Amino acid sequence: MSRPFLALSVTGILLLTATPAALAQARPACPLLSTADAARLVGKPVGAQKESTMGAAHYTACRYTADDKSPAAVIDVEVYWQFAKMTFDGYCKGAETVTGVGDAACAAIDTVNVLKGQSVLRVRVPGMASPAWRTKGLDVAKAVLPKL
Repeated sequence: MSRPFLALSVTGILLLTATPAALAQARPACPLLSTADAARLVGKPVGAQKESTMGAAHYTACRYTADDKSPAAVIDVEVYWQFAKMTFDGYCKGAETVTGVGDAACAAIDTVNVLKGQSVLRVRVPGMASPAWRTKGLDVAKAVLPKL
């Protein structure tokens, strides 16, 4: 292996590895919304919350389910801690703009996406009829945003 290739490989690895500062920003999504608050906001019982196993330095998620035995989500809360503008723009392509929440917001299908500073909050309320899902999603977003 030549020295230029080795130097390029090490540089590439360092660029792709999260910095300690970025790792410090990533924090679990579940503490942002209690099961009691989630149930109150969506108007459905919530029996369990589970941190996503897919969490990374730039992303964390929490799934609230009807009970411990049911895999069906009542609500999903995701937070992206890095690449906020790029992530938000990607999720909002072709989506309807929503006003009055965060720095910018959009809604599509059953998900509300909110940009706040350097974070993106996604709230998904599956299985709820439209437009109720949007109202519930916005209610959850407004409750979580001050905690970001």
